[in-house]
Amino acid sequence: MDNRQMIKLFLESLTMRGFRPRTIETYHSKLNQFFDYLAIKQKKLIELTTTDLTDYRTWLYYQEYQGKPLSIETQRLQLTVLRMFFKYLAAENLILINPAASLELPRQPQKLPRVILTAKEAKKILESIDTTEPMGLRDRAILETLYSTGIRVTELINLTLADLDFDQGLLKVEAGKGGKSRVVPLGEIAALYIKEYLKSKPKTNHTTIFVSFQKGMPLTRQIVSAISINRALQAGIKKKVTPHTWRHTCATLMLKSGADIRYIQELLGHASLKTTQIYTKVAVKDLKKVHSRCHPREKKQ
Repeated sequence: MDNRQMIKLFLESLTMRGFRPRTIETYHSKLNQFFDYLAIKQKKLIELTTTDLTDYRTWLYYQEYQGKPLSIETQRLQLTVLRMFFKYLAAENLILINPAASLELPRQPQKLPRVILTAKEAKKILESIDTTEPMGLRDRAILETLYSTGIRVTELINLTLADLDFDQGLLKVEAGKGGKSRVVPLGEIAALYIKEYLKSKPKTNHTTIFVSFQKGMPLTRQIVSAISINRALQAGIKKKVTPHTWRHTCATLMLKSGADIRYIQELLGHASLKTTQIYTKVAVKDLKKVHSRCHPREKKQ
């Protein structure tokens, strides 16, 4: 079996596991880049060892894109795809030994979210939207949903009526990041605005909840991003408020209010608690500010 056939089988397995087309396309591109590397090094797939893949990891480290070193995120993704690929080949007995089984990924420095809204700022943005207009009602419903649930923008634009359970106040996220589904609470205010929006939703053959008023087409990630940024600017908020800002804000404000970190992990759909723990650093950062301002031994005399 040649390389193309192996890649095809691997990608088909991802489709069967519920991975999104966009993700599969990205994985395909990463595998093609790896096989270009093998061609340069005159290496055959079935002959690869862990040492060969470690050499590839080192090679990635020194590569550049547009004059800059490849980011750690890019390197990790490239190697993660390889680990998944070789794991699949070994499981299907297409190779005898998995050379990527012990391949380590570059350590990724944890970054604090760049922009987080205060509760007052979030309220100001939401309440500044004119909901007497159908488009304003839709935009309010979108931002209320992002703020209430902390879902990703891709998860939002794929929501359908079947994903909503108004009676129990739940929202089902089908095939989120990594092909995993989950159920999250939908707040009463967000549910109220979704219901009102649905009364004026344009007639369309598409099943997605949020659509454009011009052609009734499903909204794109870019459109939702523009809605979030523009609504914040109109409210006089100078921060760049992207859809992901609402996700960060949801998690951070809940943590500050005493929510358990494991609950937030489940809400956001993080596979690892380590990913969620970045928000504890945000909370500690604010705690230090309060400590400096309020503790009797820290106050300036």
